[in-house]
Amino acid sequence: MHQKNNGGYPDPNIYDIDNDEGGAVFDCLLSFTSKDANIEIVSCILGGHDCKAALLEKELPDAEVSYSVEYEDEPSRDRGNAESAKGLKSQRSESMDFDIREIREYYDSETRDYDFNDLVNLGISVENADFMINIGVPKEFGDFTFYDFPNFGKIVIKEGEFIKVGHCAPNEYGLYLKEGSDELFISSSLHDPFIYTLNQNLRTFFLFHLIRQELSMEMKKEGVFTSYDYAVELRKVYEQIDPIAMEEVEGYWSHLIEDYETL
Repeated sequence: MHQKNNGGYPDPNIYDIDNDEGGAVFDCLLSFTSKDANIEIVSCILGGHDCKAALLEKELPDAEVSYSVEYEDEPSRDRGNAESAKGLKSQRSESMDFDIREIREYYDSETRDYDFNDLVNLGISVENADFMINIGVPKEFGDFTFYDFPNFGKIVIKEGEFIKVGHCAPNEYGLYLKEGSDELFISSSLHDPFIYTLNQNLRTFFLFHLIRQELSMEMKKEGVFTSYDYAVELRKVYEQIDPIAMEEVEGYWSHLIEDYETL
C-alpha cells in the first residue's frame, strides 16, 4: 500500500493497493476521511495478501466503508466485473463525440459536384442541400450510388412528390428525398407503399455509417469487441439519434444490426 501522488505530492488521504494475483494486478484506490472510506474495488480475499485487514482493520477501524465495485469471492467478482462492463458501455456511448466531416475518410470515391440553388429549386430541403454542398456526397459509398444532378428524377407517390437521388445495390432499391422534407427514403418490395424512411436526413444517414466504423474501432481498441455486443451498442446509439429509422423491423438498419447479432 502506498500513498497516491496528488500533483506530484503525496496525498495523505488517498492510497493505492497493488495486488498481484495469478499475474493479474488489481489497483484498489482508497479515499477516506476520519469517518468514512470509499474503495474502488472491494477489499480482496484472494491469497497472498490481506487487503481487508490492511485497509480496514488497521487503517480505518471506525470508518463507514463503501465500495464502487465488489470483488470478494468468485460470484462477487462476477457481479463486480459485470457492473464495471456495464459502466464502461455507458461511458463509451456518452463520451464518443462524432464529427460528421470525418465521414469523408470512408468515402469510396470522389464527391459529386452539385449547385446549391439547383438542389433547392428542385425541391430538396435547405438542410440536405447544405450537406450535399458543404460535406459532400460520394458517387459510390458501399452498396449505395448517388446520382449526378441531371440524373435526378421525380416520382409521385400518394404521400407526395419524391426526388430519386440514387440507389442501393444489389436490388437497386431507390434512394429518395421527399420534396419539402428533410427525410431520406429507400424503396423496398416488402413495403406498401414501396418506400419507407431510411433516416431523418442525409446527415444522419452518413452519421450512422460513421458511428458504425468508429464504434467498431473503439470497442476493438478496448478489447471488448464481439459481434453481438457491437450490435447491442450500435442499436442503442442509433435509437437515441434517429428512433424512427429503427422502428422499421424489415428496414435497412434493423437488418444490418440483426446480421451482427447472429454472426
